[in-house]
Amino acid sequence: RCQRFDFHRIPPEDIADRLTYVCEQEGCTIDRDAALLIAGIADGAMRDSLSLLDQVMGQGEHITQEQVRRTAG
Repeated sequence: RCQRFDFHRIPPEDIADRLTYVCEQEGCTIDRDAALLIAGIADGAMRDSLSLLDQVMGQGEHITQEQVRRTAG
């Protein structure tokens, strides 16, 4: 037996909202443009967005587009 699950890409705005929430809970801030950039790089995948956010959060308490670009390469 097997089950099939169809997953759809999450809209960038929704991912950016969640990244902002996660940052608030972790005691840091993120520019809206940086959150949208992460969402775009992750191409609708929440797990990939959170992984990239985690990498960028190691650089300081305020996350900018430039930090995201440097981290993402």
